Amino acid sequence: MSRISRKVPPEILAVREAFAEFEVFADAVWKAIGLPPLTARQREIAEYLQNGPRREFIAAFRGVGKSYLSACYCLWRLLQNWDEQILVLSGSSQRAVDFSLWVRRLIENPKLPFLAHLAPSKDQRDSKLSWDVGPSRLQHSASFAAVSVGASIQGRRCTLAVLDDAEQANNSSSQLQRENLLRSIMDVEAMLVPGEESRIICLGTFQSLSSVYLTMVNER
Repeated sequence: MSRISRKVPPEILAVREAFAEFEVFADAVWKAIGLPPLTARQREIAEYLQNGPRREFIAAFRGVGKSYLSACYCLWRLLQNWDEQILVLSGSSQRAVDFSLWVRRLIENPKLPFLAHLAPSKDQRDSKLSWDVGPSRLQHSASFAAVSVGASIQGRRCTLAVLDDAEQANNSSSQLQRENLLRSIMDVEAMLVPGEESRIICLGTFQSLSSVYLTMVNER
C-alpha cells in the first residue's frame, strides 16, 4: 500500500506497520468486537481482498461474511492511506446505510483506539452515507461514500469501488432490469481514479443462470 507524502506521526506509522497485512487487521477487529476467529474461507477472502487483481469478483453464499470483511478492508485502506476515496454500491439503500454505519462504528469503537483518529472533524463531511476521515486532504469526493445501485454517481471519483450484492432478486428478474443493472455497475469504471492501486471489488451471490455477474465475468 502506498503512502501519501506528508508528515505522519510515528505512532500511526507503527500501527500501519503492525497491520501491514489485512488479515492481521481483520483478526484484531474480529477479536475486539467479539466475533469468532476468522474461518479458513474468511482468511482466503481476506488474502484475496488485499492481493487479488485490480478487478476482482468474490462469489459466495450469504452468511460467509464477505460484506463484513469487505467493509473491514475499506477501513484498512483508509488507515493505510488517509486520502483513499471509497465508493460502495449496494443492492438497496438499506444495505448502503448498514455498510457505512458498520465502518463508522468500528472507527468509534473504544476497543479499537488506534482507529479513533479516522473520525471526521467538525469541518468535514459527516453523514450516514458520506464522510471524510479526519486526517484526509480536502478532495472533491468523500473519503467514504455508499449509495444504492441506480443512484446518481455522476461526478464522483474513487480509488476503490465495492459492489456489495448489487444484484438482488427484485432488480434482476427481467432482461430489462438486468440490462439497467449492468449499465449502472459498468458506470463505476468511469469513476475510478487512474493508478496502480485503484480497484473494483464485486461481491455477489448469483440470483439466476442469467445473472449479470456471469455477463461481467464473460466480458472480462
